[in-house]
Amino acid sequence: MTVSKIKLTMIGGFCLLVAFFCARDIIAKSGWPQVPAEITAVTVECLMESTQHRIVYKTVSSASIPCELVEAFKSVHADKEWTVKQKFTGTLRVGAGADAVEATMDLNKSGGREPQVGDKLVVVQNPAKATQVERAGMTGTRVM
Repeated sequence: MTVSKIKLTMIGGFCLLVAFFCARDIIAKSGWPQVPAEITAVTVECLMESTQHRIVYKTVSSASIPCELVEAFKSVHADKEWTVKQKFTGTLRVGAGADAVEATMDLNKSGGREPQVGDKLVVVQNPAKATQVERAGMTGTRVM
């Protein structure tokens, strides 16, 4: 076998493994009911990352801090160039009436708009554990 055939075989095996886990995740969550949810609180956190390339290796530094401290953090660590990404975590009221529960979930910007308190969305809820929720249509993405 040549080196290129070995590489192709390894890439194909990896793709099959990812497909297997995605399919398993989708099948496991196919029975989860869709439930309306409302965002009751949003927490914003900034993920800082700096990558420095050396001759033989690279160094990756990362930190997760409140967004209001980003400029102070950059000034203290001015020897590195930092990239900043915002992470939104939401507290949700899932369901309606007496059956409603509170759950947390990572939220994404929709377009250029940040998630806000009062936004309504549809989630899928684990019937065995009511606080375990994921966005509807997002099953299989955690494997990716």
